Amino acid sequence: MISQHLDAVDRRDASHDRYCIDSDFSPNPVRRHDGHSTEYWTDQRIQRSGRFQYHVYSKARRLAQETKARTIVDVGCGVGTKLQKFFGNGIRAIGIDTPESITICQRLFPDGSWLSDDFENPTINERGIRLEPDIIVCADVIEHLERPERLMDYLASLASSETLLVLSTPDRERSEGKDTHCPTNKEHVREWSGDEFATFVQYSGWELIEHQVLLPFRLRLDRMSASYIRGRVRSWLPLKTCQVIVGRRST
Repeated sequence: MISQHLDAVDRRDASHDRYCIDSDFSPNPVRRHDGHSTEYWTDQRIQRSGRFQYHVYSKARRLAQETKARTIVDVGCGVGTKLQKFFGNGIRAIGIDTPESITICQRLFPDGSWLSDDFENPTINERGIRLEPDIIVCADVIEHLERPERLMDYLASLASSETLLVLSTPDRERSEGKDTHCPTNKEHVREWSGDEFATFVQYSGWELIEHQVLLPFRLRLDRMSASYIRGRVRSWLPLKTCQVIVGRRST
């Protein structure tokens, strides 16, 4: 496990136009179909959704227990399976996503707290909604967005100076190798290396408390896990590819 405190970045040297990503990198074109649509969420995807970013939510739950958090906000909650699994027992858990995803959340978990919003063109503050989260989780959302800086502003608008942010995205170099200059996953507009992502998050006004790499999903004794492990071994790439930053707003 990699865990470290990172020094503040000189913002004047960060390339904001490229979101602090190396100049050799080429983003994918934005795919305008909605990856969070009701058609996207097949029964199989819903069933598997609880496994992906499992370790990110597990980490967020440990932080919630350590800090005695009362309110958790999940920005990009998908169909809500992990939010419902990991949080409860006195913790107010609120999921935010597109209207299509929230419709499924309401069907699957009618007792949950769900809100719809557009992270790149938000309206939640205009609607007078005040959430006051102790912890914000945003797991593997930012790589899908055309304007990731708007997501970072959105997260900041929800946070107080004491709010902890748990933010994850694939580490490009660990996922695909250091010579990869474009995401192989066509759903991803752009991906960051570990150093690039740390720089971007700091550039966006967040103090980094911790930065580590976790498994991208929960491994089991099944074909999905076996296929993943074989592929990683054959390519000489690490199993852990999901980088997670814990931070809070810079003062």
